[in-house]
Amino acid sequence: MTRALLPLVLLLTGAPVRCQDPARVEPGRLFVRFLEGVPTERALAAGIRTGLGDRLLLNYAPGAVLTARDVVVVLDGADVSDLSPAGLILAGRSSLGSQANVIGRVTLTVSPSSVRRVIKRVLPGTRRVLALARGDVWSSVAEDVTITTELLPRHREEVARGAYEALFIDDDRRHVAPSETLIRLGAEHGVPAVTTAPWLARSSSAVGVIPDLDVAASRIVGLIDHRRRGPVLVPSITTIHLGAWRDAGLPSSVARLAWAHRVHGAGVGALR
Repeated sequence: MTRALLPLVLLLTGAPVRCQDPARVEPGRLFVRFLEGVPTERALAAGIRTGLGDRLLLNYAPGAVLTARDVVVVLDGADVSDLSPAGLILAGRSSLGSQANVIGRVTLTVSPSSVRRVIKRVLPGTRRVLALARGDVWSSVAEDVTITTELLPRHREEVARGAYEALFIDDDRRHVAPSETLIRLGAEHGVPAVTTAPWLARSSSAVGVIPDLDVAASRIVGLIDHRRRGPVLVPSITTIHLGAWRDAGLPSSVARLAWAHRVHGAGVGALR
């Protein structure tokens, strides 16, 4: 009797495997969805992978079939409309989303008051600022702020003739190309730049007032295992890029440089 039933049992056991959707993702996996062309999101995704250690973090691809046991970390700017029923961890400059399947939020906000405080402390005497940003919220970073969403010829002329004591660049994915142009323009004319973009702060900007991406990645990894209802705030830090500082003709004041949380671009024998 047993031998007669064995072929039938094997047939029934194998049927779901042969009929399984090849695009289906096994439950309990970890994904991240972010915009590849945004430097801050790319760096944060790399930090999350490092924090997870041996656990695999996959880039979410449209068409993957998710289950309620899956977790998707969605970085600022990415779409969430097709991610149900997976649990979502949203990380960005605001506590985005109100979906029932949101299991955690990480807020990477740098306040204008923090930027103003750093400018006063690190770049004293700065009153006139050209800001590459969106929204009037950044008008408070200095006494006289000109806000623009694009770098126009007249702005180039104003920077060249010394109309501003500093430049401000907000971390906006729409500003990646003009940000680099504005940084170079400022360096050519001895105008320091302040930014909320971590990638600019590390590579070329004189002063950064940025969310600590190391802490952000750690908090996100923590939420994967321990869900939390309220938003998790990430602290901001102050950085100085020593090469850009010198290119802009700023004095190497030990007191000012030591006030920064991190100093980038330091050469041999320079302050670290």
